[in-house]
Amino acid sequence: MKNVIFFSHAEKGPSGGAKYIYRCSEIINNINNFSSQVIHIKKKKSSKFKNSINKMLKINKNLSSGWQLNDITYVKNFKYNWFDNDIVLKKNFNFDHKKDFIILPEIFAHLATDLLIKRKINYAILVQNGYSINSTSDEQKLFKAYKNAKFILSGSKDTQNCIKLRFPKLKTKILKVSYHIDFGHLNFNKKRNMIIYMSRKLPQHSNLVISSLQPHLPKKMDLKKST
Repeated sequence: MKNVIFFSHAEKGPSGGAKYIYRCSEIINNINNFSSQVIHIKKKKSSKFKNSINKMLKINKNLSSGWQLNDITYVKNFKYNWFDNDIVLKKNFNFDHKKDFIILPEIFAHLATDLLIKRKINYAILVQNGYSINSTSDEQKLFKAYKNAKFILSGSKDTQNCIKLRFPKLKTKILKVSYHIDFGHLNFNKKRNMIIYMSRKLPQHSNLVISSLQPHLPKKMDLKKST
């Protein structure tokens, strides 16, 4: 049996990307001869303390940006119940190179260099945000992570273009992942005049757009911020 393991963050609330990962894991668990797990990672307390001290003392040792393997740990007891989905949580970094296949979000892609490649663990990189490809300033480590990935998964043409622009020699590794909407769960009888926007990535930009747009909206039009 093949086991697909997704990496995700360990924040209190799920982002859109995390919701997608949970849904993919749930679907895989319902396929014969396949299983799936989600492993939540976070920064170690010691790493957070060290970073705080370095900022206070203004110490700059030319460290690479992005999370480093020595700075992170897996979450043994993820206490936030994001969904009611039947999700299996993985609570360690022990991987079986014969049956495990790892899916890394683009924000953690460079971790593959130290965590997976040296141990000959197969993996793919899931790029949901084409503008977050630079997960580290260590160019050598980043390119090695993408070069050794079995696949680079993309959800849109725009994301594909971002990957091709950043890694033109790796374009043959890109696989298009199609999103699916289950219209059976949508109620078209309850339509509302609403604009939903996400400000998590660029809050200042979205605030400027909303402040300019608000005076021109009809009174029956609502604005809602999404997570």
